[in-house]
Amino acid sequence: MQARGLGSSLIRPVLELADERGVGCFLQTATAANVSWYARFGFTVAASYRPTPSWPDVWALWHEPSPDAGA
Repeated sequence: MQARGLGSSLIRPVLELADERGVGCFLQTATAANVSWYARFGFTVAASYRPTPSWPDVWALWHEPSPDAGA
């Protein structure tokens, strides 16, 4: 079901609601390709780490509320 816009149609209203409330959004992913996908929506890498030697790298992503959020 990838590349059909389903993920975008789910994340956009959530980010709009967060902006209306003036709050940021945080998520984590262990898939490198997801980092660039989320960047399209304004997420930036806040941290990256490997929880244990046997786990993959994990990226913590943050989305700031828009400057006019809550206005």
